[in-house]
Amino acid sequence: MKKGFTLLELMIVISILAVFISISIAYFLTAVAKTPALSSAQSTNRQVNLELLFENDGVKVYRFSDYGHRIYYTDARGKTSWDDTRRSGKTTVTEHHDVDTIR
Repeated sequence: MKKGFTLLELMIVISILAVFISISIAYFLTAVAKTPALSSAQSTNRQVNLELLFENDGVKVYRFSDYGHRIYYTDARGKTSWDDTRRSGKTTVTEHHDVDTIR
C-alpha cells in the first residue's frame, strides 16, 4: 500500500478544486447582481443613474445611488416625497419630506 499522493495526483486535485472555486465565484457574482429597473429616467447629472422602478395609479417610483446608499423616491402628479433615515449609534431617525414639483 502506498501512503500519500503523488505530485501528479495532487496537481489534478488542486486543478479540479480551482475550477470548482472559479465556477462557484462566477455563479455567486451573477446571483447577487443588482435588480434591474424597468427603465432609466433622464437626469441632469450624468454621474447619477436614475432608475424608474415602476408606475402605479400615476405614481412613479424611482431609485438612485448616493455614495453607496440606495435612495428611493416617488413622484405623484406633481408631488414628490421621500423618507430620509439616518442611524447614529443605537438611535435611528426618519424624516419624511414632501415637495411640490414644477411641471
